Amino acid sequence: MRGSGASFTATVTAATRFAVCTHARGEQMWTIARPGRWYSGRHLSFDDLIPGCNADDRIWLPAAWTVAGNRLTVRIARFTGITPGPCGSASTVCFTLRRVVRPHTAAVEAPSRHSFTVAVSGRPALGAKTLGSRYLGSTIEGEGGFTERGSVILSSSGTLTVTHDYDETPDVKVRLRVRGRGAFGPEGTASVAVAVVSSSSPFCFVGEEGTLVLAPGRATVSVCGDNLQSVHDRPAGTEVTVALRLRS
Repeated sequence: MRGSGASFTATVTAATRFAVCTHARGEQMWTIARPGRWYSGRHLSFDDLIPGCNADDRIWLPAAWTVAGNRLTVRIARFTGITPGPCGSASTVCFTLRRVVRPHTAAVEAPSRHSFTVAVSGRPALGAKTLGSRYLGSTIEGEGGFTERGSVILSSSGTLTVTHDYDETPDVKVRLRVRGRGAFGPEGTASVAVAVVSSSSPFCFVGEEGTLVLAPGRATVSVCGDNLQSVHDRPAGTEVTVALRLRS
């Protein structure tokens, strides 16, 4: 039922049968007005003079409604051009509907906001050769935050800078932006998307996407084919300074 004041419309929310034929879900079945003390209007009915339940063979019939507690009684005239009479009269058919009380809806959990700081540095435990003989180590630094509700991260933001340190050559820097939705798992594990916004690496290009996984005392960044992962746990907290494992 929709509307307010003196005008309403009623739409079928579940297939409903009054007599022989069924009114389909989504069908607007009633138009109701309340110019005074009574509700009156029209009911979309299947024509009794035409056999079958063809949706095209329907007519609008005069109708009236009364409400008593959780019961709604509709009186429908059998013919157009007449006023619905009392229930039991030859010219009127009546039906009584009971109001469906909606179950109690639990309060919606409010979103929670979290912030994080990542400071990870060290020589990779694995995979150093893939970055060349002059490769010394890597660092990941940055901060950001995310909003989660239940097991879903609704939004995230922040920046990270991944730096690969080389002997006698310029460092390779890849700057990442944290963004978008993600997943919030057990024990505070968060997984969000990252995207490259600037890069001095010949193998990592602007626009490439990856993931950032955060957990108490741990951090993993996977982007451009590299997986930089902390391998030593620290007490629960947002900041980690640990060794790295690098896989390419």
